[in-house]
Amino acid sequence: MIEAVKREIMEEEGVEIEVEVVCCISSNTKKKPGYNGVKEVPTKIILDFICKAKCGTPRPSDENSESAYFPKDEVLHLIQEPAFIEQYKAYLEYVTWPKFELKLKRYI
Repeated sequence: MIEAVKREIMEEEGVEIEVEVVCCISSNTKKKPGYNGVKEVPTKIILDFICKAKCGTPRPSDENSESAYFPKDEVLHLIQEPAFIEQYKAYLEYVTWPKFELKLKRYI
């Protein structure tokens, strides 16, 4: 998964990154009608990672029309999806990050 995050950021933004921690796992940002007795199902599961840029300059791609760095105190007015606004507010207000260890290998 970590390699996929790095690859997607490079493809979509032109920035090489180092993944530091998973900071949020969310779902149900949107819902659609279910079937077989299920009323609603989530359309997405989102994993948010905190990453550090290593090199590269943000640029647009086929999947985004504009990419740039913004000061964190100016970014909330740019986000349009209400669920993402709340997630980013939580990120900004979180003072002490819990210490999670990112496991890259499975031991069963």
